[in-house]
Amino acid sequence: MNITSTIITTADGKSLSLYDICRLLSKRQWKHVLEQLQEEEINIERIEAYEYSEARGIKHLFIRFKGAKEDTPFYLLSEEIFSKMAECIVEEFRTGSK
Repeated sequence: MNITSTIITTADGKSLSLYDICRLLSKRQWKHVLEQLQEEEINIERIEAYEYSEARGIKHLFIRFKGAKEDTPFYLLSEEIFSKMAECIVEEFRTGSK
């Protein structure tokens, strides 16, 4: 589960990681991602891409599940949930950026 490795190369040759894509999605696109995850019975209400200001280069995704009081770091997700989440995010980026 790596969020900073290249997973997409854009038409203009720019390499993007899952973290980069998360930073680029619009509110409308995020709403659609969360709806897609809900359809898969993955009850996430928020995904936040975060970079620590005091330690540039350390990047995280924090996930808030419905009903939870605290965020869950991406690396604590099951492989299944992480993969489905990443798939939905990438698909939304691909279809929403056209």
